[in-house]
Amino acid sequence: MKTKVFLIALCSGIIQAQPPHRFGAIDGTPIDERDLNVPRETAIVTYLRQHAKQPSSEAEAQSFQDELQCRRLRGVVQEAAEKRAKAELGIFSTDAEIAAERKNVVARAPDIEGQKKRYRERLQALIDGLSAVYDKGQDPDQTYQQLVAPHGVTKGDWAGNVYLGKDKQERQKLVQQLAAATPEAFDRAADTYDPRPLIENQKLEAAVDVLLAASDPKFKADLNELNASVTHPTPNHTARHGSAIVLDYVEQERAAWWKAETGKMNVTLSDQSLYAACGLAAMGVTVPAH
Repeated sequence: MKTKVFLIALCSGIIQAQPPHRFGAIDGTPIDERDLNVPRETAIVTYLRQHAKQPSSEAEAQSFQDELQCRRLRGVVQEAAEKRAKAELGIFSTDAEIAAERKNVVARAPDIEGQKKRYRERLQALIDGLSAVYDKGQDPDQTYQQLVAPHGVTKGDWAGNVYLGKDKQERQKLVQQLAAATPEAFDRAADTYDPRPLIENQKLEAAVDVLLAASDPKFKADLNELNASVTHPTPNHTARHGSAIVLDYVEQERAAWWKAETGKMNVTLSDQSLYAACGLAAMGVTVPAH
């Protein structure tokens, strides 16, 4: 289960609008998630950001596009299982918890003003770099080393922006994002940040551990040992010193619990080949009988 945290994120590129696509249903609720339909350009940009180079062949590009769709499908199934588990275990967040977390996330963030400054500088570096490439005909690799890399932009993020930036309108979106990155906009983002997923996921993880510890003495002992090994050297850093064997057992039992939960989900897909292609069996999901 993934925990989401609030950060002032580096703009790594231009978000692409994606059309809805029906894949099937989970417990009778249609899967209409727009991000499950992965356009080829989105797949290419994601590949560039991960590998900092183009796919070596059409077959590799198609394989990567298919895997992105599978990752998103597995995520939708997992999220549905988590939503049902929260309802069954009575997991929710209170107004007081939401208000406290909004304050805490700002207090925990180191050098918040520096983060804002670097965010704007990185956007400006992307704008200047793309202008150098497309308006002045400069070499993308040389431009990256001279103008962009010093601002902490990864080579993969640069490659993705160069790919999208061939369209002048896409480059203009970065200019608009920079203009919108005002102090007031940062303040509004902090004020409207929704910490409910973070709060509720933490509560859910704790509730699952309680359930497992109640029925498995070894899990309880290993979990206690694991928790005792956690230290916080600084307010924003957590260190774990426990045994890898202990951690492996705890994670193994957690994974088994979640596999049983996803196995309870009634998943139907319009393309049944996706069950095998996306490895849903490893999540406990079964192909419905016909």
